Amino acid sequence: MLHEIEIRTAIRSKQFRRELDAGQAEKALRMMERDIAQGMLIHVEPDPSAVPRIAIRLTDEFAPTIGCRTLDVLHVATAKALDCARIFTHDTRQASLARAAGLEVLGPVRRPR
Repeated sequence: MLHEIEIRTAIRSKQFRRELDAGQAEKALRMMERDIAQGMLIHVEPDPSAVPRIAIRLTDEFAPTIGCRTLDVLHVATAKALDCARIFTHDTRQASLARAAGLEVLGPVRRPR
């Protein structure tokens, strides 16, 4: 569920910054919902006790040197709790944290805003 919220927020943020108009934002949301309905994107739920435990470890180990934010940590901790080998991100801090945590990073990483 965290990733769906993140995608929705990213689309709405683009709308706020006028990088997308309302119609384009709605189209993007419908495409995401279609992908979920067709099974291209799936909801997976990690062990709810594992994510905070991993997040605390990641924060203590890497936040002082990477400067990662809470959502970066939660995304990477969720991936680790799900035994993912790779993560897709556009964010440099999240990518740095993911690499430090042993994940392969996919996606065009760019500087955070």
